[in-house]
Amino acid sequence: MFNGAGLPGNGLGQNQQGVQVAIEPMTEWQIDSIGYDGIEKYIIPPGFADFVAKGAMKVDWRKMVDSNGTFDDLSVVGVEEEQVQKPKLEMEDRKVPEAGPWHEVAKHLHETLQQINVLSDTMKVLKAQNYIDAVTVQEEHKDEAVSNTTIQNSRQFHWIARRKALTEANNVIEKAQKARDVGEKGDKDKEQFFRELRELREHWRIKKVGGMILGDIGYRIFGQKYAQRDVFNIWRKKTSAEGSLFAKSALQVRVPADLMCRTRVTVSIVRDSRSCDLYEMPHEELEYMDLEKQKAMKVYWKQALKWAQDSLINRDIYQMLFGDSTLLQDRICAVKKDTILVSLFDDLVLKIQKVNYKFEDGKLPAMGITYLNRTLRQMFLSGLCRRNLRVPSFAYLPLTTHNLSLDMRAPHGLDRREMEMRVREESSLLSRLITVSSHYILMERVSQTLLEYTRKMKDPNLSWRLSWASPSHSLLALSFSLKNYEQFGKKSFFIKVEGDGVQILTKEQHFLDARRDSNLIMQTIHVMYSTFMVHSFVSLCRTWNWEVLHANLNGVDHLKRPAPTFYSCNKAATVALFVQFRSGCLPPVFMLRTSPNGLHDDSVPFVTLKYDLIPGTSTMKKAETIFGSMRD
Repeated sequence: MFNGAGLPGNGLGQNQQGVQVAIEPMTEWQIDSIGYDGIEKYIIPPGFADFVAKGAMKVDWRKMVDSNGTFDDLSVVGVEEEQVQKPKLEMEDRKVPEAGPWHEVAKHLHETLQQINVLSDTMKVLKAQNYIDAVTVQEEHKDEAVSNTTIQNSRQFHWIARRKALTEANNVIEKAQKARDVGEKGDKDKEQFFRELRELREHWRIKKVGGMILGDIGYRIFGQKYAQRDVFNIWRKKTSAEGSLFAKSALQVRVPADLMCRTRVTVSIVRDSRSCDLYEMPHEELEYMDLEKQKAMKVYWKQALKWAQDSLINRDIYQMLFGDSTLLQDRICAVKKDTILVSLFDDLVLKIQKVNYKFEDGKLPAMGITYLNRTLRQMFLSGLCRRNLRVPSFAYLPLTTHNLSLDMRAPHGLDRREMEMRVREESSLLSRLITVSSHYILMERVSQTLLEYTRKMKDPNLSWRLSWASPSHSLLALSFSLKNYEQFGKKSFFIKVEGDGVQILTKEQHFLDARRDSNLIMQTIHVMYSTFMVHSFVSLCRTWNWEVLHANLNGVDHLKRPAPTFYSCNKAATVALFVQFRSGCLPPVFMLRTSPNGLHDDSVPFVTLKYDLIPGTSTMKKAETIFGSMRD
């Protein structure tokens, strides 16, 4: 309550004390701007009409009204019909801009000039007649008195007319193509030359010296480039009026004269015998030189360069092998003409021969062992990819707990003798080839021995696979297994083949040296087989409640060959079974002794059972038959 003076009170002159309260809205208006005089201008908040307008803008009125409808009153506005626009079938004339009183004259002069150009082109065609012929256009027949026969045959007439028109057009196009080929033949030869020259540059090193183009046929990555012996010439072939002399290529090369032959280095392994001529050549020694030089130059440049580089590589390979043969130790080596003979082992000789063929097209005869030929080339080229001198680089000191003076010794940490012992000397190319050849022969022997063994001994099953293979040594993993007796496990062992011999590695890390003898390899495999069968018989014997008296893995036969034995008896000690596993891929020997009074009675001898008559499809089945029938 306020009194008349505007002060708090009840108007009766009684003053009451109160509290001043500032009443403000919950949300303040946002300030739009503040003037220089300090007056603030606020943004008026939206009202009801603004909210309605904003909501109406979100409504898609086209969905509520037809897409072609209108929002106006149709009775007042009316409906407008759309006028269909007709397509223009005629082009509008070019509008000539008004250029004064002479624009009409300029227009007629321009049209006249066009007619003169057309007439000039027509006269040129009629005069030259290179490949375009002037043909008159047949006028349309306007006779109204056309017979019915002509009308009926009009379709046939049109077909003939169209065929004639196509024939004439074809003749014109062929004539035009011939006329253009005559004029562009020289340009095509030139383009072909540069195209082949670009292709040649992608695979070979070439350079231009004066007016000549030279190429490098060398194959070495490091060393001198464009050596005199490796340079070949490049030029463009001659052309005549008929075109290129050689339609296959527009580029020609000339390789060095000493490489104008197809040289091959063949590697083979032969037996040394009195009836065998180890130095025999496949053809006459100088037969490859009986070739005309002009005929050799006509060889396609891709083949010529490939043959020449192959000849250069094979010639360098033979020269390196020849130098290594003079330094070879601990082996007999002989060199005669283009043949190098090196003794391997037994009566086998490594024969390396260089053969030259004519520089002409044709497939060369296959000579030597393909694997050894490729391996020799690969070993020679792989040595070219390494630098002769090591690239200088920083060597980091190792992290050790030694004294600083000991860590900084560097090369003085070892004396000369210790350093020479630690250095791994690289063997010569011929020594590596001998190792690879010996390994190749021994691998063949091992594979033939395994195939022969599996062909003769079907039971148990022998399987093998290559665990490691390289040109110098290989490792084969083998295992014996019994069909339908997987519970007895497998017998695994390894065969290690190197250049100097063959070794059998057992699972117990025992080495059995078979050297290079196929019989020893077969005998060692038989020892693995016998060991596996003895262990399997022991397991089978215990399954049928028989007693094992002895299992001798060191038994031998009368020829002192390995022949392990197995001896067992039943629980009643009335039946005894003796089995001997013979060498030579022979079936085991089953011997049976039966004594009702006990095995201590020596009057009852052993009876040898025929292996084929014992029931069973395998050795284990036959043994199981005996164990089962004689158990009690």
